[in-house]
Amino acid sequence: MRTMLFALVSVVATTATAQETPQQNAVDGSVLIRNVRVFDGERVIPKTSVLVTNGKIARVSPTISAPASTPVVDGTGKTLLPGLIDSHTHTWGTALRDDAALGVTTVLDMFTDRAPPRAFGSWTAPPRAGRTPTSARPASS
Repeated sequence: MRTMLFALVSVVATTATAQETPQQNAVDGSVLIRNVRVFDGERVIPKTSVLVTNGKIARVSPTISAPASTPVVDGTGKTLLPGLIDSHTHTWGTALRDDAALGVTTVLDMFTDRAPPRAFGSWTAPPRAGRTPTSARPASS
């Protein structure tokens, strides 16, 4: 569960309102998220707290005391979930930023061609030097 939750801790932390703490702007990867609903990919915990220390989930418990200088985020009405994977993307412009805003933390780009799109009927794959497609190779005896 810890690995799966880590992916979106930073997204929730940046979208929720942090309470005032000393060194609130210190970026060390630590944050306490209180009163958040957690979905770990298998089950839902309706209301709990998640402590992240140095970028890793250290503890998940209904009550956690915030260590000194650790920012505290009120997760009331928010859901913490594993980062989503989009395995078919065409990544250009603001696509990566937009993905992160929607909880997608891993994308597989389908080799986006930044050139103007061509009509399907006029497109042919460029030849690959020194290679013959598997289906066109002669069968060996």
